[in-house]
Amino acid sequence: MNAPESDRYPDEFEELDFEILDEGWNSYELSDGVTIKGRIFLKKIVTDPNDPNKFAFDIAPIISTVYAPLANRGEKNNPPIPTEYETLPGYEMKINTNNEPFNVYRILKNGKVLRLKLVVTKITRIVDRFDKDGLPFYILNHGPMVYMDKEQSTKGGEA
Repeated sequence: MNAPESDRYPDEFEELDFEILDEGWNSYELSDGVTIKGRIFLKKIVTDPNDPNKFAFDIAPIISTVYAPLANRGEKNNPPIPTEYETLPGYEMKINTNNEPFNVYRILKNGKVLRLKLVVTKITRIVDRFDKDGLPFYILNHGPMVYMDKEQSTKGGEA
């Protein structure tokens, strides 16, 4: 369970508004003919006013969806619950191709550009488990990659 938002950051931390410059979906084509698309979302950026180079990011849980050919589908049922993930039989899938674009955001207060990427390190197919639509169930091991661009000069022609 996540801590209440009011307990996550000290009172003196400042919330920074941002604009979305680019957001996209990741795509993973698997060796079994299935494609998984995933998305990561930035919810909030905060900074310590005493150290403006110190940032924290609040990122929503990823969203993913499975696109499976008819041959890969099975009996419609409920997917496993997270507490079952470690005990279910499964096997690692080979990722034939992937596309992991950066989501790009600009902090309005200082013009810094934040790049956020969902990185998937492993995809496991759970044996004989399907979701409510009959799509095979996969577990994605993943994490965020965050990169803050250096401030760019706004003086004529300098970068």
